[in-house]
Amino acid sequence: MTVRNPIELQMQRNTPDRIENCGNIVLIIGLDKEYENPNHVLLDNSLPSSTKIVIQHVRDMRDEPVRFWNMNQVLLQEKKLEFSELLFANNWSVGLKLCNGKNPFAVIDLRHGDRILGIGDGKKEWERPSEIAAEINKNKGTIQFNTLPMCESWYIGNNLLKHTTKIKMLDARNKDKPIDGIHLFDGLNDAERREQKSTRMYELWKNHFVDIQEHHVRSLLIKGLAQKSIES
Repeated sequence: MTVRNPIELQMQRNTPDRIENCGNIVLIIGLDKEYENPNHVLLDNSLPSSTKIVIQHVRDMRDEPVRFWNMNQVLLQEKKLEFSELLFANNWSVGLKLCNGKNPFAVIDLRHGDRILGIGDGKKEWERPSEIAAEINKNKGTIQFNTLPMCESWYIGNNLLKHTTKIKMLDARNKDKPIDGIHLFDGLNDAERREQKSTRMYELWKNHFVDIQEHHVRSLLIKGLAQKSIES
């Protein structure tokens, strides 16, 4: 199943894959930027602070549990996990092909949305949800988190999920057409988004996902210690 909001994730804690089974790529679509080092996106002063905050929250969804895992790697008797890696693309088709046959950990699509046309550049290049789903289905594994902070994303998300079950968590909440610049903020309409200027929803996604994964690691540690106690 796919969880559509972080509160629901609290009740559906078995929805995400275990951190050791997740990919590590965070695919960012539609940013229309190039960097020598992809990590420099977080230092780019030309980007809105909300964009960088969202990217950081999504990275932390991967990196915080990985850090906890690696701190306990010896006790777990498992290999260390890789931290997140940023990857940029202009569309889903290109981006997923760059992932070498495995779905990324997360996808942040910063382009335009239209409930009829799908997702695109707002001009002539559009990808239909069914086409995106077909590309996702070709790859192995699942996408842990996908956010579509665009116009009419609620309807786009509904159509996307008709064609794929490989997205664990989907943030596609807009039933309206948010004004560019406040589209990442919480709120049901532009008046609320202007007033709140908050990305708290992304923080909740991150916090709940990290809590689920760290609880999983603790369970593995307790199980390992109990096994050692039995053997001794």
